[in-house]
Amino acid sequence: MISEVSKIVIILISWSVLMNFITSIILLCNQVSLLICFCIFFVSGKGIGAAMIMANFQALLQNLGQQYRDLETLVIALNETVLRITKGEKYLTFFIAVADIKQKKLYYVNAGHIPPILIKNNQCYELKATCTIIGHFENLPEINEGVVDLDSDTILVAFTDGLVDIKNHLAENYTTEMLQELILQNKKKSIQKLSSLVIETLIYYK
Repeated sequence: MISEVSKIVIILISWSVLMNFITSIILLCNQVSLLICFCIFFVSGKGIGAAMIMANFQALLQNLGQQYRDLETLVIALNETVLRITKGEKYLTFFIAVADIKQKKLYYVNAGHIPPILIKNNQCYELKATCTIIGHFENLPEINEGVVDLDSDTILVAFTDGLVDIKNHLAENYTTEMLQELILQNKKKSIQKLSSLVIETLIYYK
């Protein structure tokens, strides 16, 4: 079970923690970017090939991220480059978002990735796909940028598909609904404690 959990990537982001972080930075510097970008992705397949694509994609993302300022254009450029490199033999699911601290908005593009969970006002929302996977089609059939308002109690949970691949001794999968319930019941905990709780829950799921 532990070996399965080790393959999962989970991102837990608390709006209140982001605000505290930004406030601390502003106290030290008058000029600071009020935009925070983060992403999560999954490469199809296993082995050295998938690992090389992952490493190259990270470098590619950093490079293209400096050239394109809007998420839609960035994702289109990523798709074209990945397709050229992999010849369509590999694809990626990809979620990228920009939190605008000043405007209290979250802008995102979900390219076929498992929908991250946004929790605010004691409700759960899934940030579903806004375009298809990356590296499979020459032209993305459709792409849209999603936007949601950020409140003081907002928590974002993004993860790879290893989470829902975990099974207990009855061969029952851990589900996103279970994760949502876990976060809702413990959303007042610090983000560090909440992160530890999620990992522990997955490890001992039986």
